[in-house]
Amino acid sequence: GQLLRAQQRHIGTVLLLQRMVLAQRGLARLGGQVQVAAFVQADTLGAWLAHALAALRADARDREGATPLPQWLVGISEGAELLPALAPAVPHLAGLVLIGSSGLDPREAMALQGERQGATAQLQALEQAQAGRLPDTAVREGRSLRYWREFWQWPLARPLLDAPWPLLQVWGAEDALVPQAAYQRFRTLAQDRAAPYCARQLPGADHGLQRPGHDGVQQVWAWLELWARAPGKGLCTGVAVPE
Repeated sequence: GQLLRAQQRHIGTVLLLQRMVLAQRGLARLGGQVQVAAFVQADTLGAWLAHALAALRADARDREGATPLPQWLVGISEGAELLPALAPAVPHLAGLVLIGSSGLDPREAMALQGERQGATAQLQALEQAQAGRLPDTAVREGRSLRYWREFWQWPLARPLLDAPWPLLQVWGAEDALVPQAAYQRFRTLAQDRAAPYCARQLPGADHGLQRPGHDGVQQVWAWLELWARAPGKGLCTGVAVPE
């Protein structure tokens, strides 16, 4: 995945945020365990946020003097955890988009997934480890305790609910990585959001919005194009259809 990728049409720009998840096996091909260990120690939400902010600022500099176009900030999976902190850095932000992200605080979403998988005891052990006295460099569940300690305190739901921009949330009905209970919990909370909110569950789609013969991500781009062409009709037009 890429941290930031801009897709531009004449009607607007999509700024796409996707956290890179590199499997140990894949890194080994690039040079072995040294790279694996270095990546694990460097992998923190704060570090990803700093990289994304730098990318957004560079993108804004590249657009200086150009005709302003509406921009959408799209977070895929873990990339969505950065959206609220990044939104103020987008000069012509039209809205936020969550793909494959519950919108809940990461800790709460993980707890619901743990219940779903019968891994509550494993998560309790992880919680005790991150709250304990082990050094930040210690590794648990494939990530450093530095990562988990930041993860445990990372806010997402309240910043998204309070954000003044329209919010579109799209997920797959067959998502194996995020439980439907997490999506529905945030959907309920978002009904009282002051700014527009639209939710769309794609039948048969997985975590990446894919199902045989259909690419749900392309469907999201089509919805955004409709929104850009007729913003006065509102974000929900053509999106929040019966499931």
